[in-house]
Amino acid sequence: MSDCYRNGAFALGVVVGGGITLNLFLWLDYLSLQKHDPATGADEQSNLSVIGSAWDRSLEAFVTPADTLAQWIVTLLTFAAVILVWRTLVATREMVTETRRMASDTRKFGDAQVKSSIDAVQAAQEANEVASKQFYSGFKPWITVELSGTFIENKKDLLDPDWKQGERREIKMRVQVKVTSIGDIPASVDDLSVCLLVDESRGYIDVPPPEWLHGGQKWLTVLQRGEFAVLEPGFGPQISPLGRLLGTAHLTEENQYHFIGNPPPVIGFVDYYDPLGNTYRHHFAFVVTSVMSDTFQRFGGREKNFEEELS
Repeated sequence: MSDCYRNGAFALGVVVGGGITLNLFLWLDYLSLQKHDPATGADEQSNLSVIGSAWDRSLEAFVTPADTLAQWIVTLLTFAAVILVWRTLVATREMVTETRRMASDTRKFGDAQVKSSIDAVQAAQEANEVASKQFYSGFKPWITVELSGTFIENKKDLLDPDWKQGERREIKMRVQVKVTSIGDIPASVDDLSVCLLVDESRGYIDVPPPEWLHGGQKWLTVLQRGEFAVLEPGFGPQISPLGRLLGTAHLTEENQYHFIGNPPPVIGFVDYYDPLGNTYRHHFAFVVTSVMSDTFQRFGGREKNFEEELS
């Protein structure tokens, strides 16, 4: 049992005991008064009046001669009970404060445990995801795509500075698509799509019909790790040594500088599947470092260069 409860019980006992004692003294005092005769009682009342007047002049605000022993005992017991009750209230307040502190510490400890548990679960999930990705990456085919070949077929027409009035020059663009298997699982390549990324600012460029540049799964090339193939849309392994014709730019003296400064990017995708029949699509995007160069670099970042699982 805590101190505050013990103090409260003691205070209650003091008050009850004081009440019993008061009743006892009042009863004894009443018996003693009954034994005196009326005449004697009158003399004593007179004497008490004289003495009481003296007390009234000095301490009448606190005590009087008429106070009995029972009243003094009750006063002392009441004073003691007040002190005990005050101590009980102080102890109760301290207990409430300590309880709140303990509750706050318990809550903080619980929050820390919950956060620790959540962190542990997240760490376990991340570890499972990493393990899953590692397992997945080891049991699927992987390919990489490179572009090569002569991008501008007739560079001399592009470099000729002598333009005749109203002259139009046709600049043909070609590309070769090289697909290499880089995974431990064989990659069965069966579709290829490649084209120029032409917007409104490049309205002077004509592109072939879509069926020329998009595959139709009419062929199949199986590549082991380290093997590669130069492919053409719709035909599979390359049949043209110059590569697939992507488009023709109709240049004039006015738009030639736009073409030279902004060669069109080359975009496309390669479809392939693993021995279990799961199909993947490898998206790619390249642009030549300059119109006079046949070196390509990636274009568009992850937005245009990514891989997805189709089925």
